[in-house]
Amino acid sequence: MQVEETRLKDMPVYLDHAATSPIRPSVLAHYSKVLGRVGNAASVHSFGQGSRQMLEEAREMIAASIGCDRNEVIFTSGGTESDNLALKGLYWQRHGQDRNRTLIVTSSAEHAAVLDAVNWLVTEQGAEAHFVSMNDDGVLDLEELSDVLEKRSD
Repeated sequence: MQVEETRLKDMPVYLDHAATSPIRPSVLAHYSKVLGRVGNAASVHSFGQGSRQMLEEAREMIAASIGCDRNEVIFTSGGTESDNLALKGLYWQRHGQDRNRTLIVTSSAEHAAVLDAVNWLVTEQGAEAHFVSMNDDGVLDLEELSDVLEKRSD
């Protein structure tokens, strides 16, 4: 598909959802209500326990909507913490199962937080990184990706 084919006449289209996304009005209304509450969810007093209950209800709803166990839903402070948790956690889990699994395959177009985590794993944990090339349209070189994965599956 070409960029020209996706244009809408006289209608702005927001495509940077990786940075921020519009909030649905119903979500914004609930979020505003929650922001008005006090009480740290880790506290034992009634305010904290009320916050804990709301947090756990949210965890249940998210788990049900994506088909996972509630214990698999983890809240983080933001994107950087999430990237670190995902990349380092997966690397350590896989590397723990097989000490020869050291390769991380990614692209240089990743967010800086992802690249920082990958580079940390390389310098501090002995990981290897392969950055798959991208073309001028920002599309991964699928042949290169296939070659890298094939070599590692031997």
